[in-house]
Amino acid sequence: MVQTEENLKKILLHLSENPKTWKDLLELTGFARGTLAKYLKKLLDKGQISERIDRRDRRVKIYSITDAGREFLLEYIRQEEKELEEKRKEIDEIKRLLSFSEEIIYE
Repeated sequence: MVQTEENLKKILLHLSENPKTWKDLLELTGFARGTLAKYLKKLLDKGQISERIDRRDRRVKIYSITDAGREFLLEYIRQEEKELEEKRKEIDEIKRLLSFSEEIIYE
């Protein structure tokens, strides 16, 4: 389940740059065709991406991120930043404790 969510985010991140074709997404993600199809269906069902047919070649589907997809990504990024800040605080505390330990040892 976690891997699936990460892969869905990966697709959304690629689409956040600009719309992509099926072929583009296959190349960028490295997913198998069936896997990509499953993920795109999930994102379409959630309303996080949209799908349209290329006017120049009706065999080509183009995928775009929707406002709901952008909001999901934005929330994901906010959460990641929050977790990074917590990790930084933990690292700073460990550094402080190490420094304190060194002072005690070398006194």
